[in-house]
Amino acid sequence: MSAVLLAWAMAITFAISSTANAEAAVTHTRTLAPLTAGNNVITQVGTNRGRGMMRESLGISVSSGAVVEARVTNGVGDVTIALTTDDHQQDVQLALPVDGSWLPLTAKKDSAVFARSKQWATAPQIEYRVATGTEHVMPEFRLNNSQATFVQQWAGGTSPFALIVDQAFTMLIPRVDLPKIQDFSWSDYTDLNHVIQSYRHLLGTYNGWLGIDDAHSNPVHHDLPQAYFIRPDINGPGLAYYGPNNAIGTNNNSVSYYLQGPGSWLILHEVGHGYDGMMTGSSGPLDMQLGEVWNNVYAYQYQAHVLGHTSNWLYNNGRAADQKVLDDARRSTNGQNFGAINVRLRLDVLARIAELTGADGFSGFNRSLRELRADPSFTGWPSRTDLIAEHWGAKQGYDLLPWLAQFGLPVSPRVETAIRDHAQLPSVLPLGDYFTDYAMATAAANTLGLASPGQLVSTLDLQTLSYAGSLKAQASIGDPNRIKGRSATVWAGSRLVGQAAFVNGVADFGQLPIGTYTVRFPQDSATGTVPQRQSVKVSQGGNTVASVAYPATAARSAVNATQLSLLGLGDGNFANVVHDPATATFTVNDGLGAPHSYFTDEYARITVTSGTTTLFDRSFIGNAGRSGMARSTTVPASAGNIVTIKHREHNRLVETDANTGAAKPSLNATAMTTQYQVTDHGLIKVGGTGNVQAEFAAALGVALSDLRDTADAQPGTRLDVVASQLRNAINEVTDANQRTALLSGYGALLDGLLRPATVSAAPLTLTSALASQPGQESSHLFDGDLTTAFHSPWNTAVTLPYNIDVSLGAAPIELSSLVLTPHTGGGSGAANGRPGQYRVLIGNDASSVVEVATGTWANDANTKLVSLQGQAKFVRLQILSTYGAPANTYVAARELQIFGRAPGSLTVTMARTDNIATPTVGNVLTFRVTYRNNTGSALTAFPRSSNLAGALTTGTPNCRYSNLAAGATQACTTAKYTVTEADVAAGLFRPALVFDAAADSAGTSVLQAAFVATLPAVEVG
Repeated sequence: MSAVLLAWAMAITFAISSTANAEAAVTHTRTLAPLTAGNNVITQVGTNRGRGMMRESLGISVSSGAVVEARVTNGVGDVTIALTTDDHQQDVQLALPVDGSWLPLTAKKDSAVFARSKQWATAPQIEYRVATGTEHVMPEFRLNNSQATFVQQWAGGTSPFALIVDQAFTMLIPRVDLPKIQDFSWSDYTDLNHVIQSYRHLLGTYNGWLGIDDAHSNPVHHDLPQAYFIRPDINGPGLAYYGPNNAIGTNNNSVSYYLQGPGSWLILHEVGHGYDGMMTGSSGPLDMQLGEVWNNVYAYQYQAHVLGHTSNWLYNNGRAADQKVLDDARRSTNGQNFGAINVRLRLDVLARIAELTGADGFSGFNRSLRELRADPSFTGWPSRTDLIAEHWGAKQGYDLLPWLAQFGLPVSPRVETAIRDHAQLPSVLPLGDYFTDYAMATAAANTLGLASPGQLVSTLDLQTLSYAGSLKAQASIGDPNRIKGRSATVWAGSRLVGQAAFVNGVADFGQLPIGTYTVRFPQDSATGTVPQRQSVKVSQGGNTVASVAYPATAARSAVNATQLSLLGLGDGNFANVVHDPATATFTVNDGLGAPHSYFTDEYARITVTSGTTTLFDRSFIGNAGRSGMARSTTVPASAGNIVTIKHREHNRLVETDANTGAAKPSLNATAMTTQYQVTDHGLIKVGGTGNVQAEFAAALGVALSDLRDTADAQPGTRLDVVASQLRNAINEVTDANQRTALLSGYGALLDGLLRPATVSAAPLTLTSALASQPGQESSHLFDGDLTTAFHSPWNTAVTLPYNIDVSLGAAPIELSSLVLTPHTGGGSGAANGRPGQYRVLIGNDASSVVEVATGTWANDANTKLVSLQGQAKFVRLQILSTYGAPANTYVAARELQIFGRAPGSLTVTMARTDNIATPTVGNVLTFRVTYRNNTGSALTAFPRSSNLAGALTTGTPNCRYSNLAAGATQACTTAKYTVTEADVAAGLFRPALVFDAAADSAGTSVLQAAFVATLPAVEVG
């Protein structure tokens, strides 16, 4: 807690008569204690706790009908006197005049007299008196006071109320509770000191989880002075309540609920409401609804982990038993809808995340919220799902997306990319999700030291277990040769754990440890498309197939995607429509709540049509929800389709770029009904004047610039999918000059980002024969068939170390990995010949090899992968030991693959040949362009686009070189550029020349496209 000057901390002594009448009224004088200034960001995030409840006792209570008079004597404004009863409907609260005149307040019931605490610049001085009626001394108990004296004073007096006053809270106790204060045997508290100590501990713990620390170097994590006010309330809502500007209260004339004991769920729950803040808000129709849930995250952690209650409000029958019931129900329906499950089940979703990340992760998340809000670039809160995934899970090193997806909770593409492509984090799911046998799941939990198979566990933590399943990737593609030999990869976060080449449209990864993996797919050699990665689950004994569809033509980009947001009462986002040009779909999201209670008829309507066919139609009645309807619906958005949106308050229809959030003025609604038509490059407003091609080109430029910034800031980020989409999008720009400029500026970047998607299985040739058992020849190591196997002769023991030497071809390749599929079989010989200890050596031949990897493989059927780096034409797998009965006798395996990336067909570079130090208008820049044929056959270096003269085939001379021999290098010196006034105005010129490798001199038969020769920008002036 902060050391602050608060009303409850002041020891003020004053004389008050036990009774008084109008003729002999005692006037009391008090200097009120101003609240000290605090951390305003806490208020902006909304975690005010008891800040708005704070009040200073004036030491007296009065009977019903009494008139209390008060005034300010030093001219300070905003002073409020409150007569607080056991019924909020009978409370009296009035602000005192600044002019010092007396203000009368008449008590409607027996009342305690308070001044509401405020952040005054000058401490107010007040006078107050009981003009008519009965005045009582109101006893107060503070920590380490004598409880016996307190009880004696109250029992011997006539006050209808007494107070517990502490730095953390003030509790107004009605006289009906006096017997319970006299004898605490009914409660889990031992006495009033125990009450205060427990509340201090509770609030201190909650503040710790909130990340409050007055010693922190960042002031946004310092405390805001606050103290809860607890009261009885006959007309309080529910069983008990939290009112941020009133109190935490009851629904009767007693506060005994708040005296039940340290583990009382009611206390933990209601106090937790003060920590809700913005987490119980909403940022869209599919956002997590966390009302009556977020406070319980605090309550559950305190009850279960601080107090150690194994049977608690969330898991009444114990965590393992209750999580099994919840997980069985979830798995039986292939997931649940978060918005449709009750608050207890919603709490379970978050409680498991809290247990995964620990207290530090939870407090770190709360600190992140304040840091986000304090950032000068803050424009509004993203969805709670995005916040939890990015700032809770990801900051602790976890990919929560598979767990959130179990409850229909999507994250934005930005957050998914940040977690899966930038950070490349390991996924989490409950351990039990990988098993159908609960006893086996329990055994696995014991091995990992988990309390329950229901606990979330990282895929990385599963890699050493003995449980596994098989995984294949199945491609739907017109011609499987377009990806033949190219590899799909399997990732546990940033760790490569599986790699397999596509053969006839299938990549077989063999056996992998259980876990949730990211599968990445290769680039289509014909269309340039890289399909989106997939999250797949490999279960114990399961056979998982990741199906991926390759489009017949180049995949479109999500550039110029649009979100149409429908806002209602209070600008709440009750529905939205997202148009994605990449998938040619509309996604209609509906929060299902009433959009605007002031309208009793149709408030809005969304309709999607294709010609005369209606594809989607939904009406929104202002004061009615839409229970039972789908929250999210995907609708085709083919070119020409129309989305019609009716909105009674059209200024509450918001049109933005779905990728950047930027406004789209060309789509602004100006009438109750607005229509938008689908084009291949985005939406246009029917009857509008927008230029969709110009918008598309501009959005593409922004996307490419953002891509370069990301690649520069986060080296190693996997950006091949978006790079393929943007590379294809450049080809769709209709303006040739714009297209050339984009290729010049970003072609080399895109080519580099696409390289991971071009890795293939190298063609392997044994350089030394391997003796084999008949029917299990060494050729089976390289046949791409996991049903065949190599086995050394049964009747002859091998000599160790045992070398498997392979040639990768005439030219070196950039190595990616070595993958070995172990021998499997039935009976006692299943493990015979499986390699144990190994070394990997690489070089250009057997005489030049160097060791690049060593280790020991486990004795199981799981596919073995060794990540490699460097270039080589020759690889040796040296086996130092083998498993089996007997050990070190045989060598056996089903498949050996080595993956890598051949150099591109062309290598092109550019250099300036002029000597002009600072070029200006009219100066001619000259260039030398060098190209090398990296293939084994002749080809044409065909200049496809450029901003240089003397380069393209539209003129003579040019930089085309026909019949460039295999391995040959040639140069072009005719490229040049004349500096213009526009260049000088810009201050620079960026030269670029894009080549294709073609089989013919006309450049019509392209072997490989987009080799970019570029230089840093030339400064001109």
